[in-house]
Amino acid sequence: MDGTLTLPGQIDLGLVSRQLEAPHGQNLLQFAHSIKDSEAREHALRLITDVNLEAARRAKFQPGLASTIQALAALGLNLAIATSNCQQAVQIMLDRMGLAPNTFTPIVTRDSGILKPDPEVCKRICSEWGIEPQNVLMVGDTREDMECGYNAGCHTCLLLNSDNCGLSQELILIDHPIESLEQLIGLVNRTHVATPEESPFFGPIPGAVLAENPLV
Repeated sequence: MDGTLTLPGQIDLGLVSRQLEAPHGQNLLQFAHSIKDSEAREHALRLITDVNLEAARRAKFQPGLASTIQALAALGLNLAIATSNCQQAVQIMLDRMGLAPNTFTPIVTRDSGILKPDPEVCKRICSEWGIEPQNVLMVGDTREDMECGYNAGCHTCLLLNSDNCGLSQELILIDHPIESLEQLIGLVNRTHVATPEESPFFGPIPGAVLAENPLV
C-alpha cells in the first residue's frame, strides 16, 4: 500500500515493471490480467502479490496516521478503504496500524473484481453506507483516485507529494489539495459544522474513502 496511509515510493514500480516485461507506464495489474498464457499470467499475478505483501510488512506510515484516523472516527464519519491491493496485504497493514478491526468498513480490494478508476468502487461504498456520493470525500494521491471519486459524484481530496504536484492544477478533478494526512481533520471539521449552503459534505453522517494504490 503506497501513498495515502503510507509514505509514497515504497515500491519500486520500475523494477516490478521490468520483471513483468510490461510496457512503460502501463497499469501492472491490468497488464498481468491481459497475458494470454495462463501460466505466465498466474506467475505475473503471484509476483505482484508477493511485492504487495512484502511492502505491507515494511511500509512506513504517514505522520500522524493513527491519531488522524481516530479523530475522523470520533467525528462520526464512516471510513472505508479503496485499494488495488489484495485483502491479505490490507490485513497486514491494519494489524500494524493497531486500529480497531471495524475502523474501515467496507474495504474494497482488487479481490472484489473492480479497480480504480472505475467509479463503481466509490459507488459500491456509498451504497453500503446508505450515503449519497455528494456527501462523501475521496482521499487519495493518484489520478486514478481522483477520477474514481469525481466520476462517482464524490468530493475529492488529493494528498500532495513530490510525484503528483502537477495533478493539483487539474481543478475539475480535485476539490481539496492537502499537504499532509493530518490536514484532513481541519478540512472535515470546517465542513462538518457548516450549513447546507456552505458545506460540500452536508447530509447524513458523511464518509471518507481512503485510497491506496500499490501498483497503479
